[in-house]
Amino acid sequence: MLDFLKSCFTKTVVLRSLYISLIVGTLLFLVNYGNPFIEGNFNREMVFPAFLNYLIPFSVSKVVSGLQKRELN
Repeated sequence: MLDFLKSCFTKTVVLRSLYISLIVGTLLFLVNYGNPFIEGNFNREMVFPAFLNYLIPFSVSKVVSGLQKRELN
């Protein structure tokens, strides 16, 4: 388990996960909250679910990259 966590937090994995999260998260944000955001109806209750649009792809990417890196070693 410790090896898996180490592989998840390497610089390469974190940077790749951030990059993927920005792309996928932005697409999800636009699909889910694009109209309210453009129309100015984006409110405080939408902030946390909108944040999850970025957190979930980041987490999935980290886990997949960590598993793949662990299998290669």
